[in-house]
Amino acid sequence: MQLNLNDRIPKYLQIYEYLHGMIRRSKIELGDKLPTEMELAERFGVNRMTVRKAFDKLVVEKIVDRKRGQGTYLIAKTPAEFIYSLDITTGFFKDIRNYGLSPGSRTLKVEVIEANEKIAALLGLNNNDMRVIFMLRVFYADDDPIMIEKNYMSYSEFKDLLNMDLSGLRYPLLKEKYNIVPHHTNQTFAAVICDDAAKKIFCFSKPEACVELEFVVYDDSNVPIEVGYYLYRGDRYRFNINSIEYLVD
Repeated sequence: MQLNLNDRIPKYLQIYEYLHGMIRRSKIELGDKLPTEMELAERFGVNRMTVRKAFDKLVVEKIVDRKRGQGTYLIAKTPAEFIYSLDITTGFFKDIRNYGLSPGSRTLKVEVIEANEKIAALLGLNNNDMRVIFMLRVFYADDDPIMIEKNYMSYSEFKDLLNMDLSGLRYPLLKEKYNIVPHHTNQTFAAVICDDAAKKIFCFSKPEACVELEFVVYDDSNVPIEVGYYLYRGDRYRFNINSIEYLVD
């Protein structure tokens, strides 16, 4: 495998995906020692710190274990917890496949509703038309419900989507129909207790702690495309970001 230097995906994530692929294809078995940081750095033409960041993600997922002076060993083929990376948005389906699991989704609702003031402001809606397309979906890993999505898009701009199959990925539809490609997001996290509807979907016996992600997706001209809310199971998800630089006075 060669790293795609023109790819928007950082090099360390490409190496991380390469290692996950090796695990999925049983090229690395439980108890095996992984290639060293130096070996992978030389193979892919990167520095050791880049490889270390890839290993760090596997450690956080509890898939590998570092043993000082001995190396890094595979201890699990699937993660004890799912990791949401704040460095780059790669997509739910790709993330779950990287874990060697089967991703899936189920659309519970698609309807046109009146946006509240917050959603309207985030989407930059005209006061004369506050309608939005509202979508409610549940996402699965090997048939286990792990995330709920609520999504809002301008009805006046994207109403033709209602005539399309929205059970799959939306972004290819946006590119094909409107030549719109998501470019970047703004994300805000909050700790919440799930409501009765989420409790039922997640099969909780009682209200449990979850993490809610509010996100706004923009195109390359900084025009908002959609507003959404992801509700992640607190018992299955962890969130990871690599600190770039410490600022010391």
